[in-house]
Amino acid sequence: MAMHEMQNPPVVAISETGSLWWNRRFRAWIPQALLILLVGAAVWFFAYNASLNIGRQKLSFGLDFLSREAGFGIGETFIEYSSQSSFARAFLTGLVNTIVVSAHALVLATVIGFAVGIGSLSTNQALRRVCLTYVALFRNVPLLLQLYLWYSIATGLLPTPAEAWGAFGVQISRVGIFLPMLHLQPTALSTVAGLVAAIAVGLAVWRYVFDRRAGVVAFLAILAAALLAGTIALVVAGGASFELSVWQKFRFNGGIKFSPEFSALLVGLSIYSGSFIAEIVRTGILAVKKGQKEAAQALGLSPGQTMRYIVIPQASRVIIPPLTSQYLNLVKNSSLGVAIGYPDLVSIGNTTLNITGRAIECVAIMMAVYLSMSLAISAAMNVYNKKMALRTR
Repeated sequence: MAMHEMQNPPVVAISETGSLWWNRRFRAWIPQALLILLVGAAVWFFAYNASLNIGRQKLSFGLDFLSREAGFGIGETFIEYSSQSSFARAFLTGLVNTIVVSAHALVLATVIGFAVGIGSLSTNQALRRVCLTYVALFRNVPLLLQLYLWYSIATGLLPTPAEAWGAFGVQISRVGIFLPMLHLQPTALSTVAGLVAAIAVGLAVWRYVFDRRAGVVAFLAILAAALLAGTIALVVAGGASFELSVWQKFRFNGGIKFSPEFSALLVGLSIYSGSFIAEIVRTGILAVKKGQKEAAQALGLSPGQTMRYIVIPQASRVIIPPLTSQYLNLVKNSSLGVAIGYPDLVSIGNTTLNITGRAIECVAIMMAVYLSMSLAISAAMNVYNKKMALRTR
């Protein structure tokens, strides 16, 4: 009887709770659920605390203030705005100002970064040392101090407006940079559209039929030259004219103006971010195996062709992910323009906050805008990164 009991031990029933506990997937969800609960509790606590404070101080909450008249002017705008415009229009003006300076800085920083990154690997000792010194200098100095430096140069060391530096219709002084403005006659719009379409079609045919080896850089260079030639032809034919900046009655009239604040912020962002991009490009190029370069040289390619057709396409797979982070940092760093008086989104948001007292709403709007811009840049760069990714069979 004892032997029979030992051979058939009693079966212990395992409850459903116990079986779930030994499930790896269930246990993996526990810390995630706890984290969600903690975050939700924190959000509820701050929201409840904010509602209590708003009620005690008898303040209103909402976005209804955006439709009210702003009552303040903005020194530099790229869209129509006046003191009679609404707060919503003021926020839109600040957003456009931020996008304009960030877009220009992204292009300049990319050009500077690639040029310096390639130059830092040059066989020319002087060029390599200059590039490495540039990277070491501007990477290790805070951006805010650099903005103060460039703004001081723009407002203190440049000549007075009466003694402005000028060439080819460009005027540079301590009150800003003034460029000629192109005015098109109404009858010339159709001509311009046809000209651009003809140039685009012609270059596309040249790019994909006659010279498939031509790269994007050559394509864009010829496109820019063709557009410049077309613009000159329009001016000569009388379909367009240039408006030059003229110093009259203690101010410049006409043309396109870039304020010292815009110029200092653009230069500061471009040079600062360009130093980081240069290091990214340098390490990306070094990540390409040396045998690739040797094989290109064995095929008779010049150093420039090797860099253009062999090295850069392979290095781009290493460059793009950290380059995306630098683009995001550049856009967010543009908010430092408030320190030198540039009317960006943060500057206008602070002014609106001081006038309306709607701190939570104004800060939430600024956070939402920067989050949206960052997500848009990340999405675009992720699409480009997937396009450049190495495809295997």
